[in-house]
Order: sequence, then C-alpha cells, then structure tokens
Amino acid sequence: MQPRWLELDRRKVYCGGADTGPLFNAAEVNDVESTEMIRRQLAPNEKILPFVFLREERRGRSYSFVNYLNFLYEKGYINEAWLGGRNTAPFARNIKAPTREFKPGDDAGKVLDEMLAVGKPIILMGNTVDDFMRQMEVEISRRIRTRDDVHYAPEVDTLEMLNSISALAYSNDA
Repeated sequence: MQPRWLELDRRKVYCGGADTGPLFNAAEVNDVESTEMIRRQLAPNEKILPFVFLREERRGRSYSFVNYLNFLYEKGYINEAWLGGRNTAPFARNIKAPTREFKPGDDAGKVLDEMLAVGKPIILMGNTVDDFMRQMEVEISRRIRTRDDVHYAPEVDTLEMLNSISALAYSNDA
C-alpha cells in the first residue's frame, strides 16, 4: 500500500486558515504501529495535526494512542492533539501536548473546517465505528479535490467508494 494525502477543500463559512489541506484517514487501520508507518511515509519531518477518535470500550487501544501522541509531541511532530469521542477527558489528562476535545454530537463538517484552518496535514487516528466518524467520512468525500480541480459528487458517501473512484482517475493519467 502506498498511502497518499487526500487534498480537501474547506467550506468558506469558517474564517481564517488555508482553503485546502491534506488529510489521511489512518483511523481505518486503527492501530498505532500502522498509523506511525503511514505518518513516516507521508510526513517524515513535518508537523501534523492528529485527530484521534476514542471509543470507551477500547481502553487498551486508547492507552496506546496516549503513548503515541506523547511520543509525537516529545519528538516535535505535533503541537497539539485533537480528540473526539464520548469520554475524552481521562485521555486528554494523560497527553503532554495541548488538546482540543470534541463530542460525538459535534458537527463533523465544522470540526473538519477547523482542522483545515490550522494549516497542517491532518491524520485521523483511532476508531471509525461511530456516527461522528461516518459523518466525517461523508464530509471528506464531499471535499476531495482531484488534480483538475474537479470535486467528487456528494452522493459518494464513503471513502471506500472514493478510493475506487480515485484509483480510476489516476490510472487514466498514463
């Protein structure tokens, strides 16, 4: 697998920051080791903005992400960590980096806009099995740019569908 950034547009309703930005959804691999391999391949010496979605019943996995985010902060790869989920406070207390917390009921589109406004490459981490993360995938699919500045149709509602479309688009370049 050769990971590639998705280039996203930001809605114009949120002020400040970049209008586009790169994102990779490593939450689909949902373990620290695979996430780190992807980060090293995409942004080996660059600061990123991590967004970690946590699930209460996955405490062991959540703890591994505490260690991982602390590693990234200590090495200078992140300035802050963004967290989503129902019970983020205990997790946030153990993170050395400054944190921003979001609840599952928050607007995924607004959260995505705010992340893009930071101006750093975004890597989603943690878990995908939640309505918030499904909404995040829909928002991402609506904003993906191709090299010809063509946007995918809003009816593409999962990144799984999008990956096959993206592969088709890039295979026609030859």
